[in-house]
Amino acid sequence: MLAAMSDRPALYCSRLEIVDEQLHTLNLSVSPRKIGFGNALVENIAVGCTMVLNRKAIELLCQQALPNTVYVHDWWCYLVISCFGEIIFDDHALIKYRQHGGNVIGAATNFLGVLKRKFARLFNNRLWISEQAVIFLQLFADRLPPAQRELVELLVKSKSSVWCRIRLALSTAVWRQKGMDNFILRLVILMNRI
Repeated sequence: MLAAMSDRPALYCSRLEIVDEQLHTLNLSVSPRKIGFGNALVENIAVGCTMVLNRKAIELLCQQALPNTVYVHDWWCYLVISCFGEIIFDDHALIKYRQHGGNVIGAATNFLGVLKRKFARLFNNRLWISEQAVIFLQLFADRLPPAQRELVELLVKSKSSVWCRIRLALSTAVWRQKGMDNFILRLVILMNRI
């Protein structure tokens, strides 16, 4: 992990081995096909229990207090560092992520659970993606590289503009890791539920 870190803000993270209460393997977490800011805007691939941050990343994240309206701190780290630094993803599952009845978020472990989560996004009252984008833009607007600023502004404007929703839904600049998730993302954008 440490050898892979650069002089830029860097976040290292890895896959998970998802296990049950008796530590029997259920699955492996997704191996991302493409990592970057456009993914970080709409999906988190950096699970907090696998993260290692270098000093520059910590300093960057500590420049602003974590807003109370940021619901998933590891996703926030992925978003900020993907914009201003480097994400290093290790495809090896280095920890066992135990699932049990008391998990607050956890991982869906079967097809039905995965499907239920995906469609719950369509009707979820928490619009985490757009709320997080608004906060991100407020805190970092003056420092954003032009392409990233344009993308975040498009996402924020999509909440009140049909034309921006269509542009965002058709854009390849935002993506999720799985094909079905990409389809649902575009649907959620068009339904103004992002």
